[in-house]
Amino acid sequence: RYTPPALTTSLVLAPNTLPGGADVLRPGQVNGPEALAVSAAGETLSASRYNDGRIVRIDLSADIPRAVDHAHTGGSPVDIELLPDGSLLVCDWRKGLLRVDPDGQVSTLLSLGALVEGQPFVRPDGVTQAADGTIYVTEGSARPGVWSGVCESLGGGSSGRVIGFGPPSGTDRTAVAGLSSAIRQSIG
Repeated sequence: RYTPPALTTSLVLAPNTLPGGADVLRPGQVNGPEALAVSAAGETLSASRYNDGRIVRIDLSADIPRAVDHAHTGGSPVDIELLPDGSLLVCDWRKGLLRVDPDGQVSTLLSLGALVEGQPFVRPDGVTQAADGTIYVTEGSARPGVWSGVCESLGGGSSGRVIGFGPPSGTDRTAVAGLSSAIRQSIG
């Protein structure tokens, strides 16, 4: 049995007062918020992951902030990226790579099971768009199933990848391969 060593110093943390003025949604308004996007005008959108497929807009104009439905993906969104035209890119574990227009209409850009360089697209986890219009989507694991990322990490796998989609090449391609649990990325 392992016994951790005794602490030799005391650790005292200063009180964190930053969240003191934060607005909090009432419990139950967003089921498992997974990702946030904030527009230049301050509009906040959130993906609600746990199988209700909702993308919600946070209405801060009311006395108590509330979630207002913006779109339904019919799946399980895990990441969103707000684009300059007001549309959203959405990674959805059950649907694939989606686009939601400013009016809430959902279209599929890359569906689950679609082949990218001979391998099926099975687990989108993160999405961003580069200045040239290329959409980059991470795939945490090429192993299908809900627990694929956990199995990938614990098993030392490396089937995750970053896929480049669309302009300038007009095709889907693997930009980076051999990653273990590729989840999110950002392009500055």
